[in-house]
Amino acid sequence: MYEYEHVETFNQDSNYRFDTKSYPYLRRRVNQLKAQKKLGLPTIPLSVEQAQKHKYSHEFMTALDEEVSSLWGMSTWKAFGDDPKLIPSGRLIGSKIIFDIVYNPDGTFKKFKARLVARGDQLKSNDPNNFAGTIKSETMRILLAVVAEHDLDHDSLDVKTAFLYPSLKPNDTTWLRRPKGLTDKHMPPIVELLKSIYGLPKASQYFEEFLSDQLLKLGFKRTISDKQLFILKRDDGSICYASTHVDDIFLACTKDSGLNDWVREQLSKVFTLTHRPNTTVHLGLVIERDRANKWLKISQPHYIEEILSRFGMSSPSYTIDSPMSEAYLRDMHLHDTDPVLDDNQITLFQEMVGCLQHLTDQSRPDLRYSINQLSKRTKSPTARDLKAARRVFTYLSQTTSHGIIFCTYGFPFELYVTVDVSYNCYADSKSHTGFSFHFGRFSGAVYAFSKKQIITADSSTAAEFIGTHKACQQIGWTQNLLSEMGIPILSPTVVYQDNMSTIKLIHHKGNEARTKHIDLRYNVIREFLQKQKIIVKYLPTEYMIADMLTKPLSGLLFSRLSTRLLNLSPPTDMDLTLV
Repeated sequence: MYEYEHVETFNQDSNYRFDTKSYPYLRRRVNQLKAQKKLGLPTIPLSVEQAQKHKYSHEFMTALDEEVSSLWGMSTWKAFGDDPKLIPSGRLIGSKIIFDIVYNPDGTFKKFKARLVARGDQLKSNDPNNFAGTIKSETMRILLAVVAEHDLDHDSLDVKTAFLYPSLKPNDTTWLRRPKGLTDKHMPPIVELLKSIYGLPKASQYFEEFLSDQLLKLGFKRTISDKQLFILKRDDGSICYASTHVDDIFLACTKDSGLNDWVREQLSKVFTLTHRPNTTVHLGLVIERDRANKWLKISQPHYIEEILSRFGMSSPSYTIDSPMSEAYLRDMHLHDTDPVLDDNQITLFQEMVGCLQHLTDQSRPDLRYSINQLSKRTKSPTARDLKAARRVFTYLSQTTSHGIIFCTYGFPFELYVTVDVSYNCYADSKSHTGFSFHFGRFSGAVYAFSKKQIITADSSTAAEFIGTHKACQQIGWTQNLLSEMGIPILSPTVVYQDNMSTIKLIHHKGNEARTKHIDLRYNVIREFLQKQKIIVKYLPTEYMIADMLTKPLSGLLFSRLSTRLLNLSPPTDMDLTLV
């Protein structure tokens, strides 16, 4: 009864149609359950009826009782005893009980969970301004690099039943039908919602506004560069950073200042919090730290193992030395004549690329170029694309423990950027830009970029010039963020280039007939140089980290550059000669 392939039972229990694209959540949910089945984990009931007959029925029903009790305790709703016809059209929606088993990032059991979720998709609303308060992934990595270098104390907080704290605004009044499986002892057949609950379109937005107000009352100031990073500065020079990601809060403060504890105590007067001192896991990132050596690593080994198992790639029969074959880009013209995969395989390919995209955005920038290329093929992939995706998973199975290591090895904590462009590498004669950002010459990358240029450059010099301009845009944002964080910028950002013509062009102050056609907007590079925001230096191609972000590389070269991109080992003697 609990097997996920029994779609007809699933439809009957949930009143959803599984064969329509209207409910993408359900497809994702069933895929998650199938992945858990492959991992040999207990099955998840899809309804209250299934939960009552489950092997772990007591645990699931206890979790459900706790969920309903918390909803009553938070005054989430009030009974509605009038005629349902009096409710405005489109404001009465259904609800659903979602069960789950929560695991720690290392795969160990954490708890049974039940959540009452509103069918927000049934609401008739044209408001385009719904959003969730999530911190940028690069901001989080920069914050962790600062934590490592400045030896900050770090903790994390999780707000329990977060969406139940803010009240609904009058214009968003909603009525909720009792989910199937619950009785009068749990809740009335129809209730009027007084608080925001999970599933409502604006639930995340309401909580973000409520949490931000609480932080601002404590004296925090919101940064302009990232709306979800808050900073508290004291007269004695101590400082506290608070990053928010929906209901997850990361705190970092001056060592032994006690600011983290003070912030937690103040927030606990408003919220019920789960406190994780010296947290080793945040937003799915496993955090390892050696404070004595100012060393911090982030990785996602359990997530990698989970997706490998999900797609049957845990034990590939062969080994490879790079995530993408050099032939993939060379044979790109063959994709136009290859037959497109069937619908099931297209869905499989899209799911594989989606999982890899999340991993790349968080902790594996060494896969950035490969995933960028595969992402372009999600609409009409071929067997060649599916084979390339499986190659990435094979590479992942060999590098499960890899992640980004932040450590300056005693070198200055300054921003270094490597920029490279692969000229005229596409059939339409466009080029590909790649660059990486590092705090400390040999520290792991806090940001990696890989993307096809939008215009056609008529020379490698022009292409590199345009690529450097793109990097300068990110440099400007990063310098502004550091300034807001109170991190002093003592010297210009070093931008490494491997094209001498581009370096000369950037420094050229007179008229240049051969490059007068380059759009004026790209000349912001010279303004950055004049204001001493950047300094451009030459770096040989064989040591250019950004080279791996612009093209597929051979195994030996990819291994050497990815080691430096992720900082998998201390710099070699040869690396030190390039400083």
